[in-house]
Amino acid sequence: MRSCRRGFTILELLVSSLLLSMIALATIQIFMASINTYSHQDGRIALYHSARENLERIVPLLVSAESVTFPLAGATSSTLVFSAGRDYLNQVPYNPVNPISYNYRVRLANNDILLELYNADVATTTRVLGRSTPERTITGLSFIRPAAAASTVQVQVRVQGQVKSARSQLRTIDYMLETAAHVPSVTLPDP
Repeated sequence: MRSCRRGFTILELLVSSLLLSMIALATIQIFMASINTYSHQDGRIALYHSARENLERIVPLLVSAESVTFPLAGATSSTLVFSAGRDYLNQVPYNPVNPISYNYRVRLANNDILLELYNADVATTTRVLGRSTPERTITGLSFIRPAAAASTVQVQVRVQGQVKSARSQLRTIDYMLETAAHVPSVTLPDP
């Protein structure tokens, strides 16, 4: 009697090994691409949160301002000057019996967003509203007064950071976030 058992031939083993290798290679490439996309998106989310935190520190100051000194409609500035009835830096509460107006300036200096209490164009007290970190750098701060909306100020914050890809390559990503703040009144600077 003859046995009907038959094994795989060398050719069948080579073909199946080749197919399995191709499937494994494709799976690894898909996995690496998804890790790269995830790290890129994770870096963008971190930049978004950094820009958003900075905007959330600036906009309430502008909304509660008594007046904002701003250039002509349609102009852009990297510094915004405003006055308010309370001392944000020293936490002095508003006194309705003896109201005092404080002059402030918001600007970008050395990649940090500063709130300065000033008198006669000299900063007397400074507080950092937004600080750059080794992972994220604040690269821009702009205040735009739209021509169509006289009492609106658009605030733009630009943040830059490096993100590591799946192949350990660093990529620089820029992110810009913008919001509009309605201010009570806009005054033009003295000529």
